[in-house]
Amino acid sequence: EAIGESVKEAAVSPKSPGEVNSKTTVDVRLNNDVLKVELSNRGAVLRHVRLKKYTNDGIVDDLVSPLSKEFDRYPLALKTGDDVYDSMVSSALFHVEQSEDKKGTRTVAMSWSNGKGDAVTKVITFPKKGYLLGLEVSAYKGGKRMKTVPIEWGPGFSKLLPNEAKNRYYQKGYIGLLEGDSFKKVKRSKVKKENPHVVDTYGEKGPIKWVAITDNYFAA
Repeated sequence: EAIGESVKEAAVSPKSPGEVNSKTTVDVRLNNDVLKVELSNRGAVLRHVRLKKYTNDGIVDDLVSPLSKEFDRYPLALKTGDDVYDSMVSSALFHVEQSEDKKGTRTVAMSWSNGKGDAVTKVITFPKKGYLLGLEVSAYKGGKRMKTVPIEWGPGFSKLLPNEAKNRYYQKGYIGLLEGDSFKKVKRSKVKKENPHVVDTYGEKGPIKWVAITDNYFAA
C-alpha cells in the first residue's frame, strides 16, 4: 500500500500543472545487508551498486562500470532513439520523494515534467534484505504516453582487472530471458563485414516474463 501511494503521489503526466523538477542535484543512498546503492536525480539513474559481500582486488565490487562516467551512460537511462528527448531526460533534475513501509522496504519516487507534454516517473523499491530492487517506469512524449519505455544498463558490468581484461573468459556476456516457461539464451554473435546483420525476435511463443543482462557472475 505504501508503494502504491508513493507511485500515485509522484506520478506526473502532461495533465500535471506546470513543471515538475528539482532545483538542485540530489544523491540518494540506500543501504541494506548486502547492497549499497546510490541514485542520482539527474536523469534518475543508478550511479553505484556496490556488492558488500564481493570484492574485486580487495575493493567492494561495483556493478556500475567505471566507463559509465566516461561515456555518461548510466543504468536506467532512457534510450528511446530520439536523441533530443533522451538528452533532455538525462539532464533533467527529477523531483525526489522517499517513503518506507512497515516491512522496511524503502521507495524512492523520482518525477520530472517540462510542462509541455514530456514527463517521466521512475519508482525504485529497495528491500530491507537481499539483492532484488523493484522498478516501475512511465513516460510521456509530446503529450502521448509511451507504451514501452526503453532503458539501458550502460557499458557493461563492474571493472575488469588488467589480467581479466586479457582473458576471454571474463569478457563473456549474454542476454537471458524467460519466454513463457522456456529459458532462452541470446549469445553475442561475431559480426563480420560479409555477414548480414541478424535480428532475433522473442515473445511469439509466450509472454516474456523477464530479461536479464548477465556475465559469468552477475545479472541485472
